[in-house]
Amino acid sequence: MKIYIASKLRHKEKWHLYRTLYPRIKITSSWIDTAPPEGEDLTQPSAVLAEAWVSNLREVTSSDKLLLYHEKGEQQQGAMLETGCAINAGLAIHLVTNAWEEINSWKYHPSVRFEYNLDTFFDRINPCP
Repeated sequence: MKIYIASKLRHKEKWHLYRTLYPRIKITSSWIDTAPPEGEDLTQPSAVLAEAWVSNLREVTSSDKLLLYHEKGEQQQGAMLETGCAINAGLAIHLVTNAWEEINSWKYHPSVRFEYNLDTFFDRINPCP
């Protein structure tokens, strides 16, 4: 099972933990290993950022599912582009949020499934040994 994670940069350590806890699930999001810590200067040559986005969207479309993680008060930016790409590619979108009311009308797209929490989601999709 290949999962692309779309979230704010601040959550990347959480994805490192889940990758360790669920080694049979392939997290395809390379940004969790390559993106600088949130709050650091993100000004990079435009060619570097362009290649990062090409890579991110390629990873989305090569995945089986996309997990969008949203916490109350967050303003998603890149995750929205990744989610739109996943919907266009026909992937199932799994939304974990504690702020359902903050998610716009796209949450009603037939490809979107609401998940109660991350542990339940990862336990459910974890392939049997």
